[in-house]
Amino acid sequence: MIKLKDLLFEQDTNDIAGILVFNQKNEVLVLFKADGSPDIPKGHINEGETPIEAVKRELNEETGIVLNTEPNSFGKINVEPGKDFYRFVIQTNQDFVIYLSDEHKGFEFVDIYSIERGYFWKPVDDFFNEVMSLET
Repeated sequence: MIKLKDLLFEQDTNDIAGILVFNQKNEVLVLFKADGSPDIPKGHINEGETPIEAVKRELNEETGIVLNTEPNSFGKINVEPGKDFYRFVIQTNQDFVIYLSDEHKGFEFVDIYSIERGYFWKPVDDFFNEVMSLET
């Protein structure tokens, strides 16, 4: 039987997509959840949505940012059985006006060299450190 909510609302998959947004000042966009924990723009991929569509939608929903260039894929990793994390990176000189969703209480562009291991949720932390290892 089809439920009304299934017709009216997008259905999430278990998979998520997230993006590291770097600016020209060697800073990365960090969002802060209601409990103060740091995060990056990310969220569930909807049924029928590609990972790149999902990450662009999540970035816009959570920050109001609409990218003027395509982000680069950094591949996917499995974070738990049945749940993949699709990772994207962009470095941009685009000026942003951030409009936070209710999901976050604040944001900051943080100097990339001041972020210590363990700062983010482990899959995001590993992702950030993988990207940073390419800098050396």
